[in-house]
Amino acid sequence: MIFTSTKSGFRLRSKKLNVIGQGIDTDLFKPTEQARDNKIFRIISVGRISPVKDYETLLQALKIISDKNIHADIIGGAGTPEQEKYFQSLRKIARGEGIEDCVDFAGPVANREIVGVLQSGDLFVNMSRTGSLDKAMLEAMACAVPILTCNEAMREVLGSYKDTLMYEKGGADRLAEKIKEFVSMNKSKREIIGRDLRQIVVRDHGLKQFVGKIISRLQKLPG
Repeated sequence: MIFTSTKSGFRLRSKKLNVIGQGIDTDLFKPTEQARDNKIFRIISVGRISPVKDYETLLQALKIISDKNIHADIIGGAGTPEQEKYFQSLRKIARGEGIEDCVDFAGPVANREIVGVLQSGDLFVNMSRTGSLDKAMLEAMACAVPILTCNEAMREVLGSYKDTLMYEKGGADRLAEKIKEFVSMNKSKREIIGRDLRQIVVRDHGLKQFVGKIISRLQKLPG
């Protein structure tokens, strides 16, 4: 028996395949009641510092927007020499484009602290080109934080929001446009999107349902 979070996460044909979503603790990852700083629009991106995560597209989008009231926190570390080289190239891009003050390379964050980081964001952005479902996006959604992504696996997740919340891979211009749409969006509309996204996670990717799906399918095995 094979379990996968989305069809795109396992691309071989098999009768053994079971699509069961992710297992997100929605009692832990939940909206905060604390008010955010309205002066700064905060973008959060979480993932290892690796070329496949395509952070340069986010940096290019920030350059296009050129708004000092928009700040991006990039959470994640470089674990290999190749990733460290990529990390240094990102810092060089930020300096060269004059957006150093708009970006914070925060490094890795302990798992127990990631909830607060996600809750502090106005928007979560994912540029990953892996094609597999990124758990950090679902955790952000569970915190009722709107997301933008180019990851095709999210087409199976976002439903009617897929056109609103997705852009083409490497499309810095389009990403910049969508970020600006969220910056100028009425706060209540952003909150509605956030609540709807949380409901998607609760319904399709909640931890209790996840465990239940595994157990029910295992119980159907012969013998």
